[in-house]
Formats: sequence, C-alpha cells, structure tokens
Amino acid sequence: MAYVDTTGDIMRVTMAWEYPNGQFLENVFHYMCGSAGTGDSRMALCNNINSGYATHLAPVTSSVVKYYGSRCSVIKAALPFNPVFTISNSPGNSPDPPAPSQVRMLTTWLTDFSGPAYRGRTYHHTPPTTAISANGEPTAAAITQYANFGTFMLTPVVSGGSTWSIGVLHYEKRTTVSQPIGFTQIKTKITGTRWATQRRGGDYGKPNLPPW
Repeated sequence: MAYVDTTGDIMRVTMAWEYPNGQFLENVFHYMCGSAGTGDSRMALCNNINSGYATHLAPVTSSVVKYYGSRCSVIKAALPFNPVFTISNSPGNSPDPPAPSQVRMLTTWLTDFSGPAYRGRTYHHTPPTTAISANGEPTAAAITQYANFGTFMLTPVVSGGSTWSIGVLHYEKRTTVSQPIGFTQIKTKITGTRWATQRRGGDYGKPNLPPW
C-alpha cells in the first residue's frame, strides 16, 4: 500500500552533515499534517529542507563540510511506512575552514505554551571561521543567515493540497504506547547572538557511519 497524506500524520525530517574527519551531525525536525490532499508529501518535505539549507545555511558552511542530505520518516500514520531520503554530499559555500567543532549556533523554538516540554532547540552544524567576529561572537551576517533559516522553517510546507507545520513532540505525555503522540505547533523562534557549545559531535563525537 502506498503512503497517502492524512490529517494528523507526523513526520520526522532529518538533516545531516559530514565533517572532514568522517563524523556525521544530524538535526531533526518534526512536522504534522494539518490538512491533507491526496498525495505523498514525504519527498517534498525532504526537498523543502534541502532548499532551506542551500539558501540559508550553505553560506555559513565551510567547503570542507558536506551537507549529506535529508531523510523523512513516518512517526505517526495508519501503517509503518518506510522512510524516503536524499543524498547530495554538497560542500558548503564558504572557502574558509570550520571553527572548532564544538562551536554551534543555537536556535530556540517556541510554542504558545511555557515550560521545557513546549520548547525545542537546534544546535546547528559548526560554522566557518569567517562567521566569528573579532570579539569571538557571531557576525551580524551569520546571525542573519541562521535567523532566515528559522523563519523559513516556520513557514508551513504545502504540497499536493497538504499542509505541514513544524512542532514539538510529547512522547512523555503518553502512559501507553497506543496513545496518540502529543504535538504542539512551533510558532516562533529565537536566534542566538552568541555561540553555543556542543561537544557530542565533530571532533568530539564517537565514530559513526553514514546515517542512511
């Protein structure tokens, strides 16, 4: 049986980068179908996020760091359908080397509700050294690129009559596996004005394999 968009379905869309040492970094986003057409939007969701990378994040990606691609996996649907994916292996646009791999831009995602369960965070891939100003903070140009990507992600994806919006999942609110997965739509974001750190990837991560 072929997959067909259904209102209330949830997809996980993963972006992946490959560092010069062979490490892979993944960023994950979740989408819910708010209204359904009659098609299969999985590849459209992959292509949409690839477009967001090419337009907004490639300029803050070193040419020795590759955007590996994207994958769309079904999280909630009538049947357990297989994921679809793209592999692009596209180098970043910046000719400059990457910063130390623990350096990351942080985007905080907000819903209409307060509390940790209703927020999300994205630690982006390591930027090139030119994204760092003389005082060690992100340049204004780099902040703009990340902020524009955040705005792009907040725009619903429309494909084949279906509309998909990003949000926060609430697995912890279920008491049994059969209960629906909670989902709250993300309404706005905060783009960092200082670098965050994450030491679990890049030069500090464990050896890993291509994610798909």
